[in-house]
Amino acid sequence: MRHPSDSFAWKHIDHRFPAFASDSRNLHLGLAADGFNPFGDLSATHSCWPVMIVIYNLPPQACMQAENIIMIMLIPGKKQPGKDIDVYLHPLIDDLIELWENDMKVYDSFSKTKFNLKALLMWTINDFPTYGNLSGCTYKGKADCPLCGDNTLSIWLPFSRKTVYMNHRRFLRDNHPFRQKKDMFNGEIERREKPPVMSGAEVFERQSSIVNDFGKTDVVSDAARFGAPDEETELRVFNKRSIFFDLPYWKDLLLRHNIDVMHTEKNVYDSIIGTIKFKTRDGLNSRNDLKSMGIRPELHPEVINGKTILRASPYNLSHKNKAILYNRMRNMKVPYGYSSDLRNHLSKDGFLGVLKAHDYHVLMQQILPVALRGLLPEGPSKAIFRLCSYFNEICQRVVDLERLVELEVEVAETLCMLEVYFPPSFFDVMVHLTIHLAREVRLCGHVQYRWMYPFERYMKTFKEYVKNYALPEACIAKCYLGMECVRYWILKDQAAEIRENPRPDKNDGTTPAARPLSKGEQMRMDSEKLKIAHRYVLFNTTEIDPYLT
Repeated sequence: MRHPSDSFAWKHIDHRFPAFASDSRNLHLGLAADGFNPFGDLSATHSCWPVMIVIYNLPPQACMQAENIIMIMLIPGKKQPGKDIDVYLHPLIDDLIELWENDMKVYDSFSKTKFNLKALLMWTINDFPTYGNLSGCTYKGKADCPLCGDNTLSIWLPFSRKTVYMNHRRFLRDNHPFRQKKDMFNGEIERREKPPVMSGAEVFERQSSIVNDFGKTDVVSDAARFGAPDEETELRVFNKRSIFFDLPYWKDLLLRHNIDVMHTEKNVYDSIIGTIKFKTRDGLNSRNDLKSMGIRPELHPEVINGKTILRASPYNLSHKNKAILYNRMRNMKVPYGYSSDLRNHLSKDGFLGVLKAHDYHVLMQQILPVALRGLLPEGPSKAIFRLCSYFNEICQRVVDLERLVELEVEVAETLCMLEVYFPPSFFDVMVHLTIHLAREVRLCGHVQYRWMYPFERYMKTFKEYVKNYALPEACIAKCYLGMECVRYWILKDQAAEIRENPRPDKNDGTTPAARPLSKGEQMRMDSEKLKIAHRYVLFNTTEIDPYLT
């Protein structure tokens, strides 16, 4: 697969709606929404929310470029909309219904004719809290996974006071050896089957009986503020009826909301580093949770002479290995533009300062497996390396469907390996969501078309538009419309120039696309250039690959 049009989700739409698929000019859309602070460091509370649309009918190289991302709505601050975002999205949903049911007359400049344009929203792209606000699913509590739904298995840790999501052995095949190993996991043999993913029709039926009650209240219960045990909380999968089900086709889509790989990767990296290096996930409370669960007695806290002793765990770095890791990170050099210079963000105690999301992407996939080599025992290091390799493979530009099926099996084994060595407090919902990423890539194609990187970069441009701090949203809207007008006239002038001069000057050093080359010029190559040309041909010819291996 190289484009969303190669995915199962696109082909399913073509099969389900043949009238829509009959005209390739009909639009396949994706929607992204996220909040940002327009004031930078001057305010920590203001949040305005742009809603953006991408058109997947464009070529791969132009699909996610900033000039092709359309901001169709700007939800003003100061507070984030939360689940009340449906109130703001109502005009947009009406327009999408109009584009689906009644068409729109559009002029085709290529064929010089008018045609009826239809549009279909394929999915949304958001971080996990916004995922819950748009889909109507809960993103806090016992049933936190929107894909597992009622089959989500969660455990309340009484000492860490948090809900974790373990028991990934049920995602393995029935005869997998891990299912029979009791002492390595929770002391029980796992006989449960892999939980099914809720379909759109099932979600629609479940949400149809919910009456939305929009509006924010200032009263926050103690259970919501401090957390509550499982037996004191209600298993709720949905907290509202999503407005997207007003779209006639929404319940028929294979995937309606995407799990954002960018934020998932960042949170998983923070969890790994916080556990193996800074022990933010491994303290007295975490060890007491192990004792209350009755597993791993060798890591239970001991009281000796009135002092509580915590034994060294296999997933923690020793002081010597921490120094080695610090020196490796400190002496690392990367090419210009590859990532930030991490040496400037590394403090003496080993903490990395404020990094960009792309830096976490590089750290997780490229740097962490190399930096940790030889510093941890074989079991924890192998589990971490497999998880890093998993993220690297699902983020490739070209993906193989057969390999994705294998990755769905391998990531379940990887999470089970992490359960063997890592503390229960490590397994928050972001770690659990990694098990569904390969399935989404198999259904919808590359993550490059379904993650938040291009939209986060575009929101940085919106910040630069703010000149009047009293009216940030007005500044963004006015500057955005001005830039759209400028871009339109630039494209119009370029089209007019091509019509007036369809054959550009041959002396300008460029070759127009789809035009034959002029007569070649002979030149003599010295031995050095000949070696370079010969090496380039060898390294870029597929016929040579069998001889290289």
